[in-house]
Amino acid sequence: PSVEDPSMVATESETSGSEDYDKMLDDYDEYVTEYVKFYKKAMKGDNSAMAEYPAMMEKATKLQESMQQAQGNNQLSATQIGRMAKIQTKMLQAMQ
Repeated sequence: PSVEDPSMVATESETSGSEDYDKMLDDYDEYVTEYVKFYKKAMKGDNSAMAEYPAMMEKATKLQESMQQAQGNNQLSATQIGRMAKIQTKMLQAMQ
């Protein structure tokens, strides 16, 4: 019989916490992609962007809920931190 290193075995709460963060990052990436499109339209003076504003606010609320669900479960993994940084960079670059 092999003996597993207990520090290498993810507990159920760590696994679900990781999945919560993955979902939150999926939601965040989707929001940023849509926000960048919205922002570019608005900056060009496209009045249709204002019609999209309520939907963007609804998506922001859903993202906030997703973030709240993920919080407190566990910390982000190194991979998740890298993914969040890429998403943030995408938003920052679009606004320059």
